[in-house]
Amino acid sequence: ILSAILIPIINGSSFGKVEEKSILDTTWYYESIDGTKEVVIPSKLDIEANETCTIYAYIKPAELSSYTIVMRTSYQKLDIYLDDVNIYSYDTDSYRPYGKANPSKIHYITLPDDIEGKKISISVTSPYSSYSGYFSSIEIGDYDDLTTSLYAKHYVGFIFAIFIVLLSL
Repeated sequence: ILSAILIPIINGSSFGKVEEKSILDTTWYYESIDGTKEVVIPSKLDIEANETCTIYAYIKPAELSSYTIVMRTSYQKLDIYLDDVNIYSYDTDSYRPYGKANPSKIHYITLPDDIEGKKISISVTSPYSSYSGYFSSIEIGDYDDLTTSLYAKHYVGFIFAIFIVLLSL
């Protein structure tokens, strides 16, 4: 069992070396009172608790037949708009029995087919000042490629956790 875990790690396994086909411009924008600013993701903008922070970008011509957005939120509500039409919303206020927001969640959002040249906006709101205006990495591409990439980033820790559980038995 140990060799099955360590050999791929030692050999620098090719698992997860997925060609990322991004469809967004590398530049995200944030509109504030001072004007429009460029934002590099991941980023933490200076936003007060319970204020909504929105960033946006324009979608390049499509290379794939379908696209999915993968992003992580931490203690945040999330809304995603495509040309000012809400296509995804995540909020736990109505059913969360305690606390103010979920600690962490990975979101998979499938985009509609006709997205070329449209404006995509991502809005987050957090009851905590340390997470207000925080945007983690935002990846866009094929659903299967993104899922494989996510597993590739975290498989060593997952295998190690399984090994520890088996060792404790």
